[in-house]
Amino acid sequence: MAKTNIPRKPIHTHEGAKAQHISPEQQLRRSVMACMLWEKEFYEDGQTIAERIAQTIPHVVPEKVSWIAIEARKQMKLRHAPLLITREMARIPSHKWYVADTLEQVIDRADELAEFVSIYWKDGKQPLSAQVKRGLPRPQAQPQAVQVQQRVPQVVRVPQVVRVPQVRVPQVRV
Repeated sequence: MAKTNIPRKPIHTHEGAKAQHISPEQQLRRSVMACMLWEKEFYEDGQTIAERIAQTIPHVVPEKVSWIAIEARKQMKLRHAPLLITREMARIPSHKWYVADTLEQVIDRADELAEFVSIYWKDGKQPLSAQVKRGLPRPQAQPQAVQVQQRVPQVVRVPQVVRVPQVRVPQVRV
């Protein structure tokens, strides 16, 4: 005879205590809003947190993932977690359509362009996806990017990310 009322397998915290079952969206929100990426914390290191965030994103609706990234940047003032979320969204076919809008909202400072590309190329250098190119901030951030690059040495340079268009003014003869 088949059973339908089977208790769920208990889950445990990193310390070993019993934990409540929560939805993938709640797990993602909790992991993102309570972390400093790639920094060692009391219970687990930052690399494990980044892996957990990356594993949770495919299980959450794309709109919610985008809102979590924007909330993390705008309200919680986190810099790297929203960039990681946007990078992971670019990998997933169902999520990639939200990358351009999310990226435009998440990048506020000129040096974050280079930071995003370094996260994007962390697993190996590859071409930027079309959605990522569409989401790069508008040209008003480009002069700031050049100024920041002159002061801050980085592994990924801003000109690798943004191409500054050269405008030629036609000469008019009078």
